[in-house]
Amino acid sequence: MLKSWPSFISQMFKVRSADQSVSESADLVELSSSVLRSLLSEALGDAPAWCEQVSVERLVKMNARKIKNRMLSQWTYKRSSFTPNRRENQLILTVADLKDRNDFRKDLPSHVYCDFRDDKLIMWLDKAEEYFGIEFSRRGPLRRMMSKLRGSVVAQK
Repeated sequence: MLKSWPSFISQMFKVRSADQSVSESADLVELSSSVLRSLLSEALGDAPAWCEQVSVERLVKMNARKIKNRMLSQWTYKRSSFTPNRRENQLILTVADLKDRNDFRKDLPSHVYCDFRDDKLIMWLDKAEEYFGIEFSRRGPLRRMMSKLRGSVVAQK
């Protein structure tokens, strides 16, 4: 490790060329995971299959997949825990278990997250639908039929 330290530090603080923008600065997650992989390769002769080089972009995608799968599962099996509010552009997710609620809150992207109150996680409805690819505000066939029936009853009075 001590042998590779100067190389690691120099890569971390490499001078950007004039044509390289600030957004293209070194990915420290990628750099550190590559150093770890090379250290394991050096010590073991070959790096284990599970030891892959990872970038910030890949970590973000992994996290996105996790929260998207959890939200789809919640929507599929506990649909009643969702309350879309079209007028306020909010999607309210009620999660009774504190650990589950904190997990959702921790993994939710900041552009989707709106607020957190008691057992409710409040998201921006339009952003949540776009990010998760789920139409939370779409009315099911039964609700549409009930709405039409209520409308015809009111019209008869």
